[in-house]
Amino acid sequence: MAWLSSVPWWFFAVAGAVFAGATNVFIKSGMTGVNSELATAARTTLAVPIVWLIAVLAVPRLSDIAQWSARNWLFITLSAVASGLSWLCMYKSISMAGVTKTLPIDKSSIAFGVLLAVVFLRERPNWQSIVATLLVLAALAVTLIPDKEVDTVPALIIQTEKK
Repeated sequence: MAWLSSVPWWFFAVAGAVFAGATNVFIKSGMTGVNSELATAARTTLAVPIVWLIAVLAVPRLSDIAQWSARNWLFITLSAVASGLSWLCMYKSISMAGVTKTLPIDKSSIAFGVLLAVVFLRERPNWQSIVATLLVLAALAVTLIPDKEVDTVPALIIQTEKK
């Protein structure tokens, strides 16, 4: 899969966002009548062989994993723990409030990620990243404004469709 090295970074960022959006719609549909924690565990279990298959096809030498340091393993493990906790929280929220209410709040993780990268990784974001992060925070603030009308919209749509 040598062609992967010629694909621009932003393509993968956009593709990841599209797949993440689809993931949330699929999981909401799949969680109907089931426990969100079990649905998350099942989803993760199913994702593992798929990710390994892609890795086997994309990485020329899987033996490189033997060269990883304890620090590599520590932070990959911490990432896995954070991902698992994030998924459990997000899918619990989706099961309770739906995708349209959960995702705008969940995506504020962008701002937290940028902040953590600046503080701990000493990254210096460009002006576009700063503006985008501020817009995400503004979107979070708008999302948190209480609006009783929003809760009635799905019921109106369902009633309209039944007629």
